[in-house]
Amino acid sequence: MKEALLQRAARNVLTSFVPIEEGSRLRIFYDDGRSWLASAFRQAAEDLSVPVIPTDLTQQVDVEGLRSVLTCAEPVDVMISAFSWAFLSGFPGRSLFPPFVSPPGFSGRSAHIRPRIPEEPLLRMLCDDLHSIRRRAVSVMDLSRHGWLRVLSSAGTDLIFSTGEFHQIPFEANPHAFLPAAEVYTSLSPGSAQGKVVVDLTVGEFVYEGDLWDPLGAVDCPVQLTVRNGRIIGVDGGDIARRLAKLLDDCPPSCAEVVELGVGLSAGEQTGHIGVDECLAGTCHFGIGDAVFYGGDNRAPIHLDVVMDAPRIEPFHPG
Repeated sequence: MKEALLQRAARNVLTSFVPIEEGSRLRIFYDDGRSWLASAFRQAAEDLSVPVIPTDLTQQVDVEGLRSVLTCAEPVDVMISAFSWAFLSGFPGRSLFPPFVSPPGFSGRSAHIRPRIPEEPLLRMLCDDLHSIRRRAVSVMDLSRHGWLRVLSSAGTDLIFSTGEFHQIPFEANPHAFLPAAEVYTSLSPGSAQGKVVVDLTVGEFVYEGDLWDPLGAVDCPVQLTVRNGRIIGVDGGDIARRLAKLLDDCPPSCAEVVELGVGLSAGEQTGHIGVDECLAGTCHFGIGDAVFYGGDNRAPIHLDVVMDAPRIEPFHPG
C-alpha cells in the first residue's frame, strides 16, 4: 500500500506539477533522509523513458560545483530538490535550493519538495489532482476584488478585516513549484481586524527568533482569540489556550498582531502538524506576528498560524 502510494505520488508530480516533456532530463538532489523519495522519482522517470541524473548531497559540500551544475542545465531539464529538514537546515549550499523560486541560474522547471512534512501526509498530498487545486486557488484569488472580508465558521469564528493583494504560493512549475500545494494568502490591513477567531483544528509551533518555545499542535478544545483593532486581546479555551496566552504575555506586543489570512489548497486530513494542517483544502488560517513575508509592516520575532475548519469567507461592506 505504501509503495503504491509512493509511486503514484512521484508519477503525479512528474506528469502534472512539474511536467516532463520530450528531451527532458530529470535532475534529483537529495540526502540520505529522503533517499526513499528520490528513488521513487527515479523509478517514475525511468517508467516515462526520461533520463535521470541523481545527486546524493549527504557527503558533498562543493557548493561552487553545484552552482555550476545548476547554471549549465538545459531549459528542457527538470530539477527536483528532495531533502530532509535535518540535512537542509545545516547544509552550506541551502541558498541554491530556495523553496519559493527557481534555483539561481537554473533555466529549466524545478520543484522543491517541502522538507518538514511527515511521510504519509506528504505522499497523499502529492497525489492530489492538479485541476482540483487550480479550481480551489481560483476561487480564493477571486476574493481579492472585495477589499473587506468576513470569515465565519460553525465553531464561532466571526472576524472582519481589510485585505491587501492576494498571492498563491506556486504549485505548478512555471517555472517553479513548492510542493505539496500550500495556500493562497493575503496580508491584513494593520488595525482592521475586529471580532473573534475560534481555532478548532491546530495552533502552530511557537518559535521565537528561531527557538522553539512550545510545539502546541492539535487543540484539546477550541481556542477563542478575541481581536480588537488588529490585535489579540484575549485567549480562552483549554490547555493549549492557556499555554498560548502565557507565551503571548511573555512577548512584545507586535507578536499579538493578526497579519495574514491563508486558505489551504491540498486534499488531506488533520495531523496536528502545522505544515500539513494549514495547507488543507476546506480550512483557513490566520497568521499572527511577523508580516514581512506577506507584504505587511509589522515586524515580530514570531509568526504563528492558527487553523480552523470549514470557514465561510464572504465579502463585507463596512457601514
